[in-house]
Amino acid sequence: MAQVSTSEIGYTARRHTRNGIEWLARMGYFAKGTVYATVGILTAMTAFGFAGGGITGFAQGSASISGAGRWLIGRAGGTGTARVNTSGTVAISQLQVGLRADDAAGTGTLLLEAGTINTSSWTEIGNGAGSTGTLEMTGGAINLAGPGVGVDQPSVVIGSNAGGTGVATVSGGTITSSNRFRMGTGAGSSGTLNLSGGTIRTTGSHFEIGRDGGSAEVNLSGGLLDSAGEFWVAQGGGAVGEVNLGAGEISAGSWTAVGREGGTGSVVMTGGTYTQRDNGDAAFIVGASGPGTFDQSGGLVNLLASRAWIGENANATYTLGGTGTMNAPEASRWRAVRLPPPPSTSTMAAPSTPTGSAAARAPAR
Repeated sequence: MAQVSTSEIGYTARRHTRNGIEWLARMGYFAKGTVYATVGILTAMTAFGFAGGGITGFAQGSASISGAGRWLIGRAGGTGTARVNTSGTVAISQLQVGLRADDAAGTGTLLLEAGTINTSSWTEIGNGAGSTGTLEMTGGAINLAGPGVGVDQPSVVIGSNAGGTGVATVSGGTITSSNRFRMGTGAGSSGTLNLSGGTIRTTGSHFEIGRDGGSAEVNLSGGLLDSAGEFWVAQGGGAVGEVNLGAGEISAGSWTAVGREGGTGSVVMTGGTYTQRDNGDAAFIVGASGPGTFDQSGGLVNLLASRAWIGENANATYTLGGTGTMNAPEASRWRAVRLPPPPSTSTMAAPSTPTGSAAARAPAR
């Protein structure tokens, strides 16, 4: 098993060929830092070189890497690619793919076909102005087990830190964050998720699709997004978030907010399922102090929570038509409200009849 302190894959003008690092160069990348290889690891790693037909281009090996180090893939003007197809485990403290450092943007790509990557700190795809990170995943697992839960605690982030661009394409495997899953965080940042299979989940906190001036887009044609906490589409002033749900499922364990605290959020649903679970205090809100639209022409919105609000101090529209179905509890409370200041309008158009009881009310909150 190899032990890694810090690996910088694609770091400008630094090629280390000391004992224990040459095999990294032969795999198509190089490392800055210290790699300690025990007897037998080189043989396991050379299994990565055999021809294969998946996204990595080689057959599955059995290598593992352990230690408290960081994987930095494409840093400070460099371009790096890491390909992982193993039955083993990569245990590191931090994963950053496409990182700006030393006033230079990086471009990084991580291809995960099989294997488990365990991290204990920030896991970021595209960090910093001009940097671009790409994750393509057909299997395996990425697990973040951080030290705590909260806005400043380590999270999985796609596109972050004032201008970073991140793109994740997932057709299989699992991504798990013990804290939050964020996309497009910070002014000028952009995050895109294309999910056609597999599962992305948080076990301790929220999903954030666009935050604090960033933009984000989620395209679901299969798979599952599972939030233990809230599900926010655009959080904070200047944020723009968009979700396109055609198949698969989004499941929120607490509040849903499409457009929150000044962010502009939209959901276009042509199929699949959106489930709002009930934790005793949850609500489904379109326009939660930020402009929000929810256009449902197909699929099922399954409201297990007993509250749905269209327009909470913001402009909001929910359109239900086509083959779309909404399932609401018999005791559910609906609010279509206009609460100044600031001026707010809300509209609900329902060409097809939802199941359950959906009487629009406008009581004071």
